[in-house]
Amino acid sequence: MARLNHACSSAFNVVYSWREKEGVLVVFALKNIGKGQELLTTYTDTKKSRDDRRAYLRHQYSFHCTCNVCSLADDESQQSDKRLMTMSELHGRFVTWGSGAIDGEEAIGFVKRIWEVGDEEGYWSERGRLAADAAWVAAAHQDAASLQAWAKVAEEWFGYEVGVDSVQVEEMRAVQARPESHTAWGNRLAMRVPTPYDLLLECWSGRDRGKLRYLDLVSGFRRLSCV
Repeated sequence: MARLNHACSSAFNVVYSWREKEGVLVVFALKNIGKGQELLTTYTDTKKSRDDRRAYLRHQYSFHCTCNVCSLADDESQQSDKRLMTMSELHGRFVTWGSGAIDGEEAIGFVKRIWEVGDEEGYWSERGRLAADAAWVAAAHQDAASLQAWAKVAEEWFGYEVGVDSVQVEEMRAVQARPESHTAWGNRLAMRVPTPYDLLLECWSGRDRGKLRYLDLVSGFRRLSCV
């Protein structure tokens, strides 16, 4: 019997990772978990349609997924599928920064949209990695302030998913203290890259012709959505 069963998208409540140095598997909760509540993680990238997720899980693990997300009514499931696939498509566009197809400002715009759609779906995993990727973009363009701001957000979210004593958190703290020590520093032409706070101000200014739905300056960029 699995100690950590599978659930898709917003239905899973814990994540696990292997720590090579200590030789241990660590598990962290993404949400509050009540006494007697099942611990659910994800066995695969679930940012796919319900049919594709179920087909993969049936082939790889021989079970039919009936998690809370897969059990949604058809219309709700279609909306969830659309959000999940949008996140995947946006990430595909974000990574084109690596080949020079988009600049730093455009790349951060995709980070913002991935974050927003994730909020709509209730998909809170992988945010440490997403913010760390934004910090990488800022470092490459030699924007120390943006690097530090994104690294701070990454530190917070890595703390939730892999632990405050993790290598990832340690790395984010190090580049906040010395931005020029980042591996990617200066790999691209210097330019100003939006920070999480710039994106918050964008909403307030009306530039997106919307309003700020979620504002949490304490955590920097925890829940941001312009509508």
